Amino acid sequence: MLTAKDEAQIKKLMALLNISREEAEDCVEYDKQVDKMTMKELNATMSEDEKKVVSAMSRAQRAVNAYGKTVTRERKIDDDKTTLINKIAETLGEMCDKVTITNTQREIEIEFNSRKFKIVLSAPRS
Repeated sequence: MLTAKDEAQIKKLMALLNISREEAEDCVEYDKQVDKMTMKELNATMSEDEKKVVSAMSRAQRAVNAYGKTVTRERKIDDDKTTLINKIAETLGEMCDKVTITNTQREIEIEFNSRKFKIVLSAPRS
């Protein structure tokens, strides 16, 4: 059974996408099913490429300011974290087979006794 909201959505889809009523109804029904799914169920049905697209689209890299202009936000470089990561990598380099800094302010990957490990550095705000 279709509600008034569904009917409006169907008309909008028909006009925007130039599709038949049946196709628009299928789209609305599919949207309802997807809305009911949990994130685990959605991830299980998506391919790796679809997951990459969803990840890229959900990142908030750009913002719109009060004047309607798009502003790109840049993260400030945290010198303390960079120094710590470098010191940790230097120290671990003496006893591990392989040390790779994957993110200069956040991650180190190491190989120790033919096993891979990852160290993630975080700085809580409070």
